[in-house]
Amino acid sequence: MCSFKHFGIKIDFDADPTRCFRLIVSQEMCFHAILLLASASNDLASQKPLSKASYRHLQRTLPLLNQRLSDPNAFRDDMVLYVIGILASMTIFFKDYESAQVHAAGISKIMRLRKKFAIEPRQKSMILLSVDRLNFCGSLATDLWTPVYNELNWSQPAVPAHIIHLHDSYNMLSLDDHVDPELANVFRNLQYLSILFNEHFCSKTPLDGAVLHEYLEYIQSSLVSLLPRPRDSLQNCVFQGMMTFLATTFRLPGSYTHPSCHSAAAKLQRCYVTARASMESLPKIAEIWLIYICLMSTENVDEIFDEILIGTRWEFSDLRRSSWDETRLLLKRVMWIDAFHDKVGRKTFEKLTTRP
Repeated sequence: MCSFKHFGIKIDFDADPTRCFRLIVSQEMCFHAILLLASASNDLASQKPLSKASYRHLQRTLPLLNQRLSDPNAFRDDMVLYVIGILASMTIFFKDYESAQVHAAGISKIMRLRKKFAIEPRQKSMILLSVDRLNFCGSLATDLWTPVYNELNWSQPAVPAHIIHLHDSYNMLSLDDHVDPELANVFRNLQYLSILFNEHFCSKTPLDGAVLHEYLEYIQSSLVSLLPRPRDSLQNCVFQGMMTFLATTFRLPGSYTHPSCHSAAAKLQRCYVTARASMESLPKIAEIWLIYICLMSTENVDEIFDEILIGTRWEFSDLRRSSWDETRLLLKRVMWIDAFHDKVGRKTFEKLTTRP
């Protein structure tokens, strides 16, 4: 069993925890790729450009990857997919979107070949979860990203009965009567995922990585598949709200936002302003949630506050209830992941309460 923690949530994968070490000591390409990943992650967390050390690791990784790709059976190798994924992630996070396009095309080709020859990764949930997250992150960050697979690849997850019971008992918001069925279905499944996260976070019990992957792969691939479809301004705002909500799960611990959040938040701001005139047809708590997700995903609330609130049906007091706990309960009726959103949500609430 291989475990890791993300924002206090322990996630277990049915994987050999020594496999990474064995690959490092046995494969030079893997060794340099992991050094590159560690160095670039440190640069990102420090909010600095790619460092000289990261460039050195990159220069050592690329020739080894190209050598491996010269093998016609390279697409069968999990590590080839993994290393290209590392390179693609770097180009997204450091905004080299043209290179990201090239890596996306390479991953897409590998995935098509794997599907053709019915090849599954040896560490299925971890490798494919990485590819799914990368595909979603690229779609968030730039319109230049070509989805690795933009058709719906995954089956809808089987939702445990107790999660459905909690969803009903919390009186969670339904959008079935307000948006098209596909969008409403993704919205509901994202609510289920939020409840699942919260259940394990509050009970301090590990979340099964395979179950997490099943939810994320369906929700993320569904959203990516809905990207090019025409929608009215209201539905597009709900769609961008879900994209931005998921983008907050990419934040690094200790940081307020993430590069993917910036792009998603900017799109949500534009969508909200465009859809403002038709917001009255949406339940009030849904619009409050959209405003909070928008404000939570930007570093400077003051810059966008007036643009969002001017001309709306809101009194300022609607966004800052008598207490944070009351506001939080309202937001949780839409969807909310405590581990990811409580700290940044409270910070946003406090900024709102200090405004004149």
